Amino acid sequence: MNARWTSEDILFIPIDEKISELEGIPLRAFVSFPFGMQYMESPAEFCDKERFTHRYPRILYLGIVLLEIGLGQPLGLERDPKLNLLAHTNRAHIKAKMKMKELKKAMWDGFRWKDYFVEAVENCLDSTNFKENPERRRSRRRGDRNEGDKTVSYSPLPERRDVLYQKVVAPLFWLATVGFEDTEEVPLVPLGKKIRHKSTFADNEEIQSFWDGFRENSSFHSDSPSSKPKFLEDLQLIAGHILRCRRKVKLTIPIRVAILDTGCRRDLAFFQDPQRSERLRKWKDFTSAGSERETDAFGHGTFMARLLMHVAPIVDVYLIRVAENTKDLENNRENIARAIEHAGLDPAWKVDVISMSFGFPNQPGKTYSVISDAIEKVRKERKGSLLFLASAGNKWERTRDFPASHQAVIPIYAGNSKGKFLESTPTQTGEGPTKLGTYGTDIPPTITEEVSVLFPKADLSAGTSIATAIAAGIVAMTLSYIAALPSMLKVTGSEQVCAKLYTKKGME
Repeated sequence: MNARWTSEDILFIPIDEKISELEGIPLRAFVSFPFGMQYMESPAEFCDKERFTHRYPRILYLGIVLLEIGLGQPLGLERDPKLNLLAHTNRAHIKAKMKMKELKKAMWDGFRWKDYFVEAVENCLDSTNFKENPERRRSRRRGDRNEGDKTVSYSPLPERRDVLYQKVVAPLFWLATVGFEDTEEVPLVPLGKKIRHKSTFADNEEIQSFWDGFRENSSFHSDSPSSKPKFLEDLQLIAGHILRCRRKVKLTIPIRVAILDTGCRRDLAFFQDPQRSERLRKWKDFTSAGSERETDAFGHGTFMARLLMHVAPIVDVYLIRVAENTKDLENNRENIARAIEHAGLDPAWKVDVISMSFGFPNQPGKTYSVISDAIEKVRKERKGSLLFLASAGNKWERTRDFPASHQAVIPIYAGNSKGKFLESTPTQTGEGPTKLGTYGTDIPPTITEEVSVLFPKADLSAGTSIATAIAAGIVAMTLSYIAALPSMLKVTGSEQVCAKLYTKKGME
């Protein structure tokens, strides 16, 4: 970082297909070459002149390296001796921003996680990401004037370093460790031929590696300042670990989740990836429209499906339309009952989880027997081995809604990234275990804006609907993990213990 790097200064060694994998080969090894005298000038970490379009040249050139790698071509930024450092840096910045359009259009052979790479490059090229916090700047300037106190450091570098990690390094780390799991990319291959002795637990190295990363990654901890925007990304890291575990034991049967809602639009940008589209396994419309193909005129169901698949990218999703909009849900109790029976008992469906991001107020004299009967019927015939999740409600002054209040259903409450329940959470929990909740607010704009393209008037606000969809994804990934665990641990009786998680009592 102390000199001007571009992809022309790095030689990537191609993998020789003639070399046997058993011999051990490095993945994308590279050798950096001396830059020559013309590159000896080290750009400053921060340029205070206002005429710089990017005041952090080292971060800018890091972004250019990534951009050139993503495009597979150099930007042609050879140093012109007629240009001073200011002119050269501004020229490089302008050209890089223009080339970003090409990167966004590049197909990358349909690679599903390309947006993470694009976001990392964009963050490098946008210098506003690294601007010093105004309050920190004032404190630093006060410290500069107070030259007598040499015990306090007011350097803005730690703050910029943290931002660089959060906005650039972390997404790239996720890509390297998780994102490429779904591709045909050559995996990491160790050079050494040292024979490793298996521990008592088969494949324990994968488990140990994950937990080591868990402890080192501060974003996993709820008191981390960066946990708010990274909560969903952290769940994807966990999903990547689960996927690797399942691959190690050659487990291919996916967990099935049914979403009962207002439907789903398959033409959402997120679903255009073939691998995601294949996860939308089956569709059923119990409304009067009886559509044979996926549809959603309201947007709520599409939003819930988008969130669930974001958290649980390896599960199969079964979509059931029970109402055309959320206001009509209470008037479509029969549809909901039929949907529950269909999802739980139809031989072609028989899902493991039923997610219901809705609820009806529990008012005196009002019953929902037709839905209750359907839940009981499915629970009895499946011998309790099916999980129901439903929104607890968004009114603090009343008890939790139905069907969340049903004894066979797990009620889901909404909280923030620090584990604190939202103020709208029902205060009266009734009988049952302690409140169970998960993230239900501050969904990243990349998701909400995508849904808003198709549904400009859709309500994407915080609440238990969001939390229920995310919780259903977490539950599905938990089941995906415990399905592989007995084969990994090889401990007598582990199958029976893991099977209990398919029941409400076991999961709670």
